[in-house]
Amino acid sequence: VDYTDNFAPVVTDITLRIVIIIWIIFNLEVDQMDVETAFLEGILDSKERIYMKCPSGMRIEKDECLLLLKTIYGLVQSARVFWKTFTKVVTSEEIGMKQCPVDQCLFHKQGKNGIIILLLYVDDSMIVGHREDINDLIALIKKKFNVKTEGKLNDFLGCNIIRDTRESKVWLLQPHLIEKLATEYEEIKKGKAPMTPGTPGLVIGKPDEDEELLDDKGQFKYRSGVGSLMYLLKHSRPELSNCIRQLSKALGKATAKHKKEMERIIHWVLNTANKGLKIAPKVEYNKDGKVRYILKGICDAAWNSDRKDGLSITGFVIFFMNVAIAWRSKAQRHVTLSSTEAEYVSISDVVKEILFIKQLLGHMGYDLELPIKVHVDN
Repeated sequence: VDYTDNFAPVVTDITLRIVIIIWIIFNLEVDQMDVETAFLEGILDSKERIYMKCPSGMRIEKDECLLLLKTIYGLVQSARVFWKTFTKVVTSEEIGMKQCPVDQCLFHKQGKNGIIILLLYVDDSMIVGHREDINDLIALIKKKFNVKTEGKLNDFLGCNIIRDTRESKVWLLQPHLIEKLATEYEEIKKGKAPMTPGTPGLVIGKPDEDEELLDDKGQFKYRSGVGSLMYLLKHSRPELSNCIRQLSKALGKATAKHKKEMERIIHWVLNTANKGLKIAPKVEYNKDGKVRYILKGICDAAWNSDRKDGLSITGFVIFFMNVAIAWRSKAQRHVTLSSTEAEYVSISDVVKEILFIKQLLGHMGYDLELPIKVHVDN
């Protein structure tokens, strides 16, 4: 009852890709760490007083109960309190990590051999740095928490992370999710495979009032399918951006037309199951022999794309060291009166994302080369 927020912040997918690029450029080591029984480790704030019934078998008076000092499983704010406790520990004077102000699940510090970066996703952590520094950091954290280290990083947030050290590149793949889709939509694979993720030229919007909607079971399966596609889009499949944006307009109000388009996209994914995001940074050096950190944005707008509400669509991709790290296809918030105005709005959207990336890199000590170029259809 007595709480404000109950969510735990998690590291963004953009931050993850940036750290992978740093890992490749400087040929660092990486380790994965998991805090066991994390939701029993959170220390409750003194302002937050939570009581619990005494367990059976405990000798108590009738009006006695327990005051919780730490979180337990089943407490809605356990994840958030653990994040606050973990943050306090790793930013303490003993460990000395700095918390990034723009992504509060990124921590870093200078170790004996160079930078060491920690990414936090609830109770899972990814640590990048030199091996000696990583071992020292884990040893310090083990003094406060019961942690398990995975060793070599192969899987993080449901993504397979495959590193090719000879060619200095990493592949981000999501085979587990694609296998799940293949099981749930086995009948789809029998048809002719589509050549593109979405139907060319097709604009799908909210259903008309007289259109027949899918039944409750169909709506549930539609939402589940779109949700799985969204998680693919988030990490490894940017080419799905625009078609998934269209599908997401009808969550809860899907028709047979929406279902057909969703199945087409799933068929495309199953037919391209071996595809993923290639992270192969292109490294350039300045006259002093230092790495040039180059960021570039590309954006476009489709003016008055949805004739029902008159909104235009922004699409953009941001490249860091020639690697796609951020992408989006989204409806603009307001109606624009010309294609030129729609282009300006799309530039505004991409620049806001660029400022986030610039601040994140700057906090770790990587200064981007200025000016940052944004390419736009003029």
